[in-house]
Amino acid sequence: MDTNRLVFIDYTGASPVINDLVPLPNTVVDINGNEVDAPRSKHRHFGAAGEIWPFLDRSTSFVGPNGNKDNSTIRSAANSGSATHTLLLPSLNLNYAINDEMIVRFATSKTMTRPEFDFLNPRLQMNENPWGPTALGSAGNANLKPLKSTNVDISFEWYFNESGLVSAAVFHKDIVDMVENVVTPFHYKDVRTEYDLQSANLLLDYDETRMPGEGEMRGEQNCMPHRYYAGFSASEWEIECHVANINIYKNGNSTVVSGLELGYTQNYDFLPGALSGLGLSINYTYQHSEKEAEEIGTSGVFMDPLPMDYTPEHAYNATVFYELDGLSLRWAQRYTGVQLLNDGLNGGAVWQDETHRSDFSASYNLSKNVSMTFNITNVLEDTRREFYTSNMTRTEDQEVYMNEGNVFENDVTDERTLAISNTGRQFRLGIRANF
Repeated sequence: MDTNRLVFIDYTGASPVINDLVPLPNTVVDINGNEVDAPRSKHRHFGAAGEIWPFLDRSTSFVGPNGNKDNSTIRSAANSGSATHTLLLPSLNLNYAINDEMIVRFATSKTMTRPEFDFLNPRLQMNENPWGPTALGSAGNANLKPLKSTNVDISFEWYFNESGLVSAAVFHKDIVDMVENVVTPFHYKDVRTEYDLQSANLLLDYDETRMPGEGEMRGEQNCMPHRYYAGFSASEWEIECHVANINIYKNGNSTVVSGLELGYTQNYDFLPGALSGLGLSINYTYQHSEKEAEEIGTSGVFMDPLPMDYTPEHAYNATVFYELDGLSLRWAQRYTGVQLLNDGLNGGAVWQDETHRSDFSASYNLSKNVSMTFNITNVLEDTRREFYTSNMTRTEDQEVYMNEGNVFENDVTDERTLAISNTGRQFRLGIRANF
């Protein structure tokens, strides 16, 4: 084998003969055919004279000091966490009967909801992702606090006959510590040579002033430096701590929800004959919600206030029913306006478009002990669509370069469809017997 030379061999005779050995020129040719100076000392290769040789890191390679072992490239360790919470949850309910038909109700309470058990798992999964701009991962959070809500409701009810009701209510909820799933930038500890890793508690709060090798001076473990594959993107090399974008559960700041509910229900039993089984029930809800602006980790970037997840501004339910002589029929129509599903994505938010859902149910008493039921769900085959908007879209340096904000308040496009689903109609026939 010969390298770094052009070899000229004559194969015309009985045995090949080397005619000439010409050293390779110390130049390369650009796209225009012009020679470009390329001395060996500037080559970005693994040779000892190469530019990157002094900085080559084999600590996590199978040819590194730990050898060809699993824990050279993959580290695992146990992790733990604990938290204690003490809460006082008072409530007060007052009812005042204006007369035999009208009632005013007042209720105030403080309630709590614990985080889902899986959210509390103190796990950390992370990939250095050297081909990408940042490391990627996900994490639980054993320090999550319960969601706490302070609630006030005032309602008015008018029972204008034995089967008729008109109601109106206003409500206000002040919610704190709502659990959110947010892609958050962190630095992480340098454990390249810790082949027997003792703890998976590796995340460091993001700090743009932190530099590799300064851990002792800062009173903390050194951060993991940003590493690059040898010979690639060398013109963009920087000495800096590597950033990890971690999809982590955290407690949000305050969220306020206020709204109005209107309701009407009546059996039209005053109608003649078979029409006396008709009835109608309608309720409508308007609500406005807004989260308090909060910082994404310690990046210095604050998320714009968006609505509370799964809280559409407008929603209504309408049911036409018929009940007479053992026959029961119901047609229910449900409308839900545009609503936020997830604002924790890295630079984006997912919304659900308005939906219209129709269901039908029927039952008939065949005898005193036997009845037949029939149901159709999603009669009109409602299609659900999710779309994407920019929400504090950031560069690697955490600078915001695009932000479309709240769909309810801004002229934001809803044409970036993310998913479309249709469960189709579902039919169910049943017989019920009592013995």
